[in-house]
Amino acid sequence: MKLEELENIDEIYENEEIANILSEVIFAPSYGKLKSISEGIYRKKHAKFYILKRDIQVIAVVGVMFRDIKNIEIKHIAVAKDENKNVVKAQLIDLLKEKLNVSSFRIEIERESIGFYKKNGFKCEAMDDKGYGIQSFLCIKNYK
Repeated sequence: MKLEELENIDEIYENEEIANILSEVIFAPSYGKLKSISEGIYRKKHAKFYILKRDIQVIAVVGVMFRDIKNIEIKHIAVAKDENKNVVKAQLIDLLKEKLNVSSFRIEIERESIGFYKKNGFKCEAMDDKGYGIQSFLCIKNYK
């Protein structure tokens, strides 16, 4: 597997393979919403979007923002429908850590994802309700 930085951010919404994977983690996904996310987050200098490929097929995507050079916030992480989500997501996080040489990852998640992140060494704490009626958690993993 190979982790590649997406140089052309327009591919997030224009490349069907990438858009379909990212749509798995977007509420009410649409072309306009994917374009808005791409423009609003990943065009910024302190943000990057990566694709994970097996041969030529994209099997996962991850978008990050740099809180500083060593501390990364995962904004989006998604795996293709036909892949083992937990296995691929764990591999993706490991590859991202290696590529970026980070000290910590942080991610906001919903309750159904908490088991995966705790199992993979993240410490998770409940966050205040943002008005959507959905319990969110902030999960952080620090490396030595």
